[in-house]
Amino acid sequence: MSKQNQKLFNYTKLLEDIQKRCKKSQEELSVDIDCTASHISNVKNGKSTFSFDKTLQLLNKYGYCIEDYLENGRNMTKQMKEEYNEWRQDIDVELQLLILNQVEVIIKFNHTKSKEKQMDLISEGKIKKISENIRHIRTEKGVSVEGMCKCLNMKETTYRNIENASNRTTIDNYAHIAKILDVPLTLLLGDSLKNKEMLVSYRLENVLSMMNFVEKREMKKMMKEMVEVFKKYKKW
Repeated sequence: MSKQNQKLFNYTKLLEDIQKRCKKSQEELSVDIDCTASHISNVKNGKSTFSFDKTLQLLNKYGYCIEDYLENGRNMTKQMKEEYNEWRQDIDVELQLLILNQVEVIIKFNHTKSKEKQMDLISEGKIKKISENIRHIRTEKGVSVEGMCKCLNMKETTYRNIENASNRTTIDNYAHIAKILDVPLTLLLGDSLKNKEMLVSYRLENVLSMMNFVEKREMKKMMKEMVEVFKKYKKW
């Protein structure tokens, strides 16, 4: 099986998790995502896949993290899980990202002489924004289009169509691209996904890696104070 055709996304596990947690039959799931029960059965048995839109529909409807369903997917380390759980304090993930935006501004201001990675969030226009983000990250990491095509075993015209948002592609292709660029798939898909825990973890890890022990201690203190402020005014 070529690299391009290899399935990285585990549709079977996603369907099993949804059915186990929500006690949904295949018929009920078919109504949720507007497809036939037989198609769901084929996907579950590895004979077919869902479209990009239907895959996101399932992930977002039931709040699952896309990284959990990737072969060799990116997982939080034990230390990062502790860091993540220590400061998030059950606030909405969008507020977590907003807090990290402010923290990154402070870090960049205090480290103007250091070269830093820019982590622009994707916002509107799903496919167009995903394509722009892929191109941005690929360029930032110094990977050529030719290099991407070689790793993906993909024709250049096909890959350029992905970056130009000319054609829709599959979750597996996006997963391969994320793997080559060494970033979480969540970072590429951004606001197309409801569950952004891995994006928060990835950005938190990058923020903490810029600081020494004293800076980290002070920054954690500040972040906790910011969390309390946001929790107090989150209804505004």
